[in-house]
Amino acid sequence: SVFAFNQRDEARRQRNIASEERALAEKQRDTANAALDYLVSIYKLANPATENPKTITALTILERGAKQIETDLRSQPETQAKLFGALGGVYHNLGDADEAERLLGRAATIPAAAPVDRLSSEVQLASIDLQRRRLEAAASRLDRIEREIAAASPASAISGDKARDFRMRIAENRARSAYLSGKPNEAVKFYSDALQLIDPARPDSVAAAARIATNRGLMLVAKRDFPAGRADLNRAEAMFRGLYGERHLLTAKATHNIAYADFEADQLDAAIATMKRALDVYETVLELDHPDLALARQLYGTMLIEAKRPDVAISPLEASANGFEAAYGAAHYYVGYTLVYLAVAYADAGRKDEAIAAIDRAGSIYAKNFEPGGFDFGDLDVYRGIVLAKTGKRTEAATHCAAGLTILKANLGPEDAYFGEMTKKCDDAAR
Repeated sequence: SVFAFNQRDEARRQRNIASEERALAEKQRDTANAALDYLVSIYKLANPATENPKTITALTILERGAKQIETDLRSQPETQAKLFGALGGVYHNLGDADEAERLLGRAATIPAAAPVDRLSSEVQLASIDLQRRRLEAAASRLDRIEREIAAASPASAISGDKARDFRMRIAENRARSAYLSGKPNEAVKFYSDALQLIDPARPDSVAAAARIATNRGLMLVAKRDFPAGRADLNRAEAMFRGLYGERHLLTAKATHNIAYADFEADQLDAAIATMKRALDVYETVLELDHPDLALARQLYGTMLIEAKRPDVAISPLEASANGFEAAYGAAHYYVGYTLVYLAVAYADAGRKDEAIAAIDRAGSIYAKNFEPGGFDFGDLDVYRGIVLAKTGKRTEAATHCAAGLTILKANLGPEDAYFGEMTKKCDDAAR
């Protein structure tokens, strides 16, 4: 009968799906075992007779690991792709975008890579594209990932929960792209979409919610919606405190973000007090040249500049620049960012030659990291104008301020709050 035929057909289909899922599970098990063997191997001393285990650093292990993946796992391309992706993610988290991009690029282009691993690397590459202000490249990559997820069959490894997780990460990246394109309302919407895509059954759902609430809160602060932004940031701090405790790095970062929100809302005394609280934790749990500590010192220094305490601001800003340089190298854009603020502090403190030298060095660093005509160059030109005005070079200052504001207007739009803030800074510098 037709009914019996349909039953038999459905049973056959279910057996095929079960067989495919069993084969996939076995393949994933073999890949995981190979990855575990590799992880054990990289902790072995290359030469126990000559290598001092006390001098082996985490960076040494990472570098050794990258070389071993390339040479030892050529016959296991799926495992190779998984580990290139994992290692690239570590470098990305450490702020080494160049090495992260190289390793993630390798992971994404290995033909035998499992779809989940390849797409995970692609999502991280989109994040690096945005970090580098390659907005079109990021959008194209995210579109491609989205199409592949939509076309995946129900039995594939990128269906169900995995697909939902990828859509969440795509929404986060689109939010950042919208922000960099001067579209803060769109950015808030994408972050809200990402929050809705969190699976509450996932073990890391609270941490994911805290991360995305943080980013949405910071976006709302950028829009000058301080009550809503502060509410998101307070919520994130409470979640991190509940997960990790008061003296944990992630809790300190959440406190740091609240200080930033208060700073942007012109609540300077509260911002400085809150930032000191975050710094107390950073200085306890981090090495003195850690980039997170450098970032906190950078913000604290800018707060002190606004509080008309440039002589006090110089020390944390110098320590910040040195910390970023130790972590990432002398040409990293974070060094450049900090030198801009340091130039302002030097100028306010009457140290004119040091101010000009700092802003010039920042310019050379920006030239190595950013495309001409982008937001960052507009920002740099405005700050160069401010520094020149403070050192008495008003004609040059006006030229740079005008050029910088033109770039910022083109990138952000005339109604953007930051464009308005920088216009005011130029007006104040001209007086």
